[in-house]
Amino acid sequence: MRRFAKRLILFVFILGILLVVSYNGNKILFDKFGFQVPSDVETLITGSSLATGGINPDYIEKSCNVGLAGEPAVVSFVKIRDLLSRPNNVDRIILSFSLVETSSYWDLVFSENKTNGVEIFSRISFLREENGLDLFEGIPVNYFAYSEVYLRNRIFPVIPYLINVFKKEEKIYPHIGGYTNVEFNRREVEERVDNRQEILNKMFLHDSFPENISKMNFNYLDSIVALTDRMNVDLILVGMPMENSLFEMIPSTNRIYYLEQVEMRLKQPHVSFINLTNYFNSPDFFGDYVHINRVGADSIAKVLEGYIVETKN
Repeated sequence: MRRFAKRLILFVFILGILLVVSYNGNKILFDKFGFQVPSDVETLITGSSLATGGINPDYIEKSCNVGLAGEPAVVSFVKIRDLLSRPNNVDRIILSFSLVETSSYWDLVFSENKTNGVEIFSRISFLREENGLDLFEGIPVNYFAYSEVYLRNRIFPVIPYLINVFKKEEKIYPHIGGYTNVEFNRREVEERVDNRQEILNKMFLHDSFPENISKMNFNYLDSIVALTDRMNVDLILVGMPMENSLFEMIPSTNRIYYLEQVEMRLKQPHVSFINLTNYFNSPDFFGDYVHINRVGADSIAKVLEGYIVETKN
């Protein structure tokens, strides 16, 4: 029994040393092989799937799209903070912040579904800066999912970045998305199922106003406003297009609140807002009721490029 206890203590001791070495080695990997904004990029685009499939960086000079589907504002905040902490030439951030981002549905992404929570926690875990539970103060959290991700990606050897050590091109960045460049059009293939009521129930009618409004997304929108001000970077908020038939079904309380809240952020001189919610009258620019297709993404990018050129002059 005594021999077993000694061996167990020795095993735990050796394991502890290996984990400490792994943890500090990961820090080096994150710092050296993490994603860095290319030096020629002046416009950084981010946000949820509305940005990844809806803003084509090919039509915006010196831009880079790092948005990722399902990205709440807290993830956009820590991602922007991480990228701006390294040498860069970013002059402005384009952030998709639309009607769907105002839903309190987003406040549950870290707690309601373990699979979804693990995915979102994982994105944060691959950033250079370590983010503890204090980041989620006031946000419901699945602590088991957080602990699992922290152990796997911060303490155990971080496999994607170990792979990056040996890759010269096409490195792996699980927390960085980009423009999807996927053509999908409801009208070209077949008429998709009308799921407008399902979207409404999920995003706007699951609770009464104002309980159905996201506290997290608005709080971290303020954090992004403060961060960009501190870093001397312009912030362009974009209300991404939504098919008019769905827009008209959204309660007026939510639509009014959205515009009022964005207006409050515009008091900061470095913040601007381009409201493209009703920009397209035709469903031909949409892949579904809340996502635009490639033709729509090209058009929106050209509008944003025109705005940037105009404000430069």
